[in-house]
Amino acid sequence: MPVNTVVMLFLYALLCLIIFGWWYLVIKNNSSNNNESKNITSKKGSLLKNAGLIIVFGYSFQLFIDSILNLVKKVAPKLIQEYDENIGSLLNNKTSVILMLTVIIITPIAEELIFRGVITTYSNKLFPPKTVIIISSVLFAIYHGNIVQGVYAFIAGIILGIIVAKTGKILPAIMLHVVINLSAYLVPDILFKNIITLLFTLVGSASLMFLVIYIIKYGTIWSKQTDITTDISDSKNGNKKTDAADNKTNKNNVSKKNNNINNRNKRKNVNK
Repeated sequence: MPVNTVVMLFLYALLCLIIFGWWYLVIKNNSSNNNESKNITSKKGSLLKNAGLIIVFGYSFQLFIDSILNLVKKVAPKLIQEYDENIGSLLNNKTSVILMLTVIIITPIAEELIFRGVITTYSNKLFPPKTVIIISSVLFAIYHGNIVQGVYAFIAGIILGIIVAKTGKILPAIMLHVVINLSAYLVPDILFKNIITLLFTLVGSASLMFLVIYIIKYGTIWSKQTDITTDISDSKNGNKKTDAADNKTNKNNVSKKNNNINNRNKRKNVNK
């Protein structure tokens, strides 16, 4: 890639980062001042808190996408010829610090501020959360400018949109986006040399992604079950304590009534 193209890409990404970063901060400040509860980023929750899960999922996602692309290349190489040329110029130029800084750091932050930040926030005022995720993902796909990147950008957009919707924060989405872009430089080509290793990589990466999703989803359910069990046991203990207290009260009332009757009988005997 020519030096002037790398510099222009860097300046473009940096300009987007500054403009949309400022815009997103203004929106967040206004929403916090106005207490807008409808904002999708105001939801509480947690997803992909663990940095290890982010790394595993991001790297597995890149492996999965590369496996699919290499599988398509073996079957119909002409479909992704243009994509190979464009991406090859980025991945092969590993000596350019500016280009790697742009692709790995600046671009993911800028794109998340645009699509999961500004666009998501404004769209959420008009549409339900699921529609907002689809809208931002479609725009994210169109933004990449070609069909191949658009397809997996749409899938990535859905995942990143769900993360923002569930966590209420944009930072986990930025972290995952950074890991995905970084992983493009770290995936070894030897995994796709033959059909056996390719299929093994495809199945393995998909399994790792589902494993992360399983840990996140059912780990939360287990914690909720624990809380429910605790609440049930506490309520049972509370009921037992209440029943014991009621029994004591009833016994005290009965003994008081008996004492009153005995006192009355004694008075009668004395009068006689």
